[in-house]
Amino acid sequence: MASPAYPSGPNLLAGTMTGGMKIRTHLKFDTPGLKGSTVTDAKLSMNTIDSHNCGAALTNGIQVARLTSAWDPDNLYWATKPAFTTEDASANFKGVNSDCATWPDSMDWNVTGIAQDWAAGAANHGLVLKSPGEANIDNYRVFTSSEDTDFNQPPTLTITTSGPASQPAVSAPAITPAQTVDGVTVTGSLTPQLAVTVADPAGGSLTGQFEVEHDPAAPGQGTGQIRTGTSQTVTSGGQATVSIPPGKLADGWKIRWRSRAANAAASTTSAWSEWQTATVDVPNPSVGPFGVTPSQVVDGQTVTSSLTPTLHTMVSDPAGQPVRAEFEVEHDPAPAGQGAGQIWAGGVDNVASGTQAALTVPAGKLTDGWNVRWRVRAINSATTVSSPWSGWQSLSVDVPPPASEPAIGALQISPSEQVNGTTIVTTLTPTLRAEVGNPIGGTLRAEFVVEHDPEATEQGSGPIWDGAVDNVASGAQATVNIPAGVLTDGWKVRWRARAVAGETSSPWSEWHSATVAVPKAGRGRSRPHPVNGHRRPNDHERTEPDAQGDCDWARRANGPGRVRSRARPGQHRARRWADLGWIRRRPRIGHPGEPHGAPRRAVGRMDRPLACQGDRRRGVERLGRVALCHA
Repeated sequence: MASPAYPSGPNLLAGTMTGGMKIRTHLKFDTPGLKGSTVTDAKLSMNTIDSHNCGAALTNGIQVARLTSAWDPDNLYWATKPAFTTEDASANFKGVNSDCATWPDSMDWNVTGIAQDWAAGAANHGLVLKSPGEANIDNYRVFTSSEDTDFNQPPTLTITTSGPASQPAVSAPAITPAQTVDGVTVTGSLTPQLAVTVADPAGGSLTGQFEVEHDPAAPGQGTGQIRTGTSQTVTSGGQATVSIPPGKLADGWKIRWRSRAANAAASTTSAWSEWQTATVDVPNPSVGPFGVTPSQVVDGQTVTSSLTPTLHTMVSDPAGQPVRAEFEVEHDPAPAGQGAGQIWAGGVDNVASGTQAALTVPAGKLTDGWNVRWRVRAINSATTVSSPWSGWQSLSVDVPPPASEPAIGALQISPSEQVNGTTIVTTLTPTLRAEVGNPIGGTLRAEFVVEHDPEATEQGSGPIWDGAVDNVASGAQATVNIPAGVLTDGWKVRWRARAVAGETSSPWSEWHSATVAVPKAGRGRSRPHPVNGHRRPNDHERTEPDAQGDCDWARRANGPGRVRSRARPGQHRARRWADLGWIRRRPRIGHPGEPHGAPRRAVGRMDRPLACQGDRRRGVERLGRVALCHA
C-alpha cells in the first residue's frame, strides 16, 4: 500500500485484498511501570465492523506481532513501515460484518508473551495487525480507532501483573579498609573494596554498578574516571561489592565513587547514589626480622664462616603486592685498618609480601677477619612506596681453615697403550703415576699397591708389590717405578693408589687393570724366501730390520703381504713397524721338533704402506707403535 497512513481516521484496516492490496494497522500503547513487573496475562481487543466474510473461524485470520523498530504515525508509508518479529505472535480467525448475528463484535488476541517481553526490557514500539502471509486473497478486517465517535470502542490492551513493579535502590555505601580521620574517610589500601546494599520491591537478583574517579577538589593528581565495575549477582537486600584492581590507585590520591542497583531481569536500574569521597594513604612496606646464613652468635656478635653469606629478611606490603628488597653492606666504622664505606649493594625483585627475601653476597667482596654491617629496605614496585632502611646489622667474618682432605686422581701407567679396551704394558718395570691434592696444601705421601688380577687365577693371586712416594706437593704428580723381578711377561695385574696427609688418607682409588706383554727379541737374520714357500709372479721380497732382529717381508702388488722373521744378534735399532701378516715357518737348525709351517708372528714398520690379512681373519694386537697378528 503506497498511500500514507491516516492516524486520525475513524477506522483501521488490516489484511489483504485481491489485486495485490496489502494493509497493516500499527498500534502503540503506553505501558508505564510495566518494566520489571511479572506479567500473568495480556489481551488485545479490537472492535470489528467489517470483514470479507462472517464466521467464528474463517480460513484465514489476522495476526498480531511485536514491532521491533520505531515509527512515526504522522509520516508512515509502506516504504518506511517498522520491522516486526513473529516471536510470541498470535492470530484470530474470526470474521465480523453486518451479516453476522452480532454486529459489531470484538476480536481478541492473546499477547501475554509480547507484554512479558516488554516487562523484561524489550523496547515497546507497539503492535502490528496484518494478514499472516499477505497472499493475494481477500482476507481483511475493519476496526474502529480511538478517533471513532460512532461506536466509542477504541483498541484496548489489557495487561495483568502480579506483585509490585521493579524499583531497584542502593543504600549503605562503604569502602574497606577505611577509617575516619578528622571527618575524612581514609583507606589504607591501593585495592580497597567498595560495597552497597541493593534492593528491589519486585525481588529477584540484582547487581551493583560502581564508578570511581579523581576528586575534582584535587586537580593536581589527575581528572576524570579511574575505574568502573559491576558486582556479582546478589539477592535483593544483599550487599554488592567490587574491589579496585592493582595499578589503578596511587598513594596520596583523593578519589570519589558512587553506585547504583540494577535488576537485569526487569531491565531496571536505580538512580546513581551520591558521590562518596576517600583519601588513599597506604602504610609503608616493612622488613624484619633479619638473618645471615651461615652464622652463629658468639659472645653476642653474629659471626659468619663464609665469604659469600646469604642475607635474608621477611618483607611485608600492606597492599599485598610484591616488593623489591634492597641490601647494603659496608665496613663497620668501629675497627680501624680494614677499610671504610660501602662494600656492596644488591637487590632482589618480585618478592611476595609475607615471604622471605634472600640475597647472597658475591665472591670477592668480603675478606676473612673483617667486621661489617648491613641493612635492608622493601620497595613496592607498583607504587614506589618504600619502607625506611632497617637498622644496621653487625656481622663478623671468621672463616675457619679448611680441613685436611687428601685426594688422589689422574692415575697412569707407562709405557702402555690401549688395545681393544685393554691397557697393554710393554715393559716389566713400568712407571705408576698419580696426582695428589689437599685443600690445605702441603705435601703428601702417595701409596701404590699392585696385585694379581682376580680373573687370572692361573698366574697367581693376591698382592705382588707395594710402594710409596713421600713429600709430594699438593697438586703435583707422584711417580714410582715397579722394580725388576716383580712382574712377569703375560701377567694380568691390577693396581691402585691413595694419598696420605698425616693421619688422614684418601679412599683407595678404583682398581686399574693392565696386561704385561713385552715384545720378544729376534733370532738371527733371514734371507729372502718365497711367500708361503711359493714364489708367485707378482710377489717380491725385501728385508727390513725390526727392533729385535731382521724381518723378511713380501708384498703382493695387489694384495696383503706375508712375512717371516729371524733374530739378528746385536740389532738394537728401533723403528716403527706395521703388521705384515703371517708366514709358514720351516724347520731350522737349533730348533728340532718345530713343525714345518708353524705360525710365526710378524712385525713390520708402520711407515710402510702394508696391509695385514690377519687383521680380518685372526685379530690384531697393537703394542705401542707395534702391531701383532695372532693365529
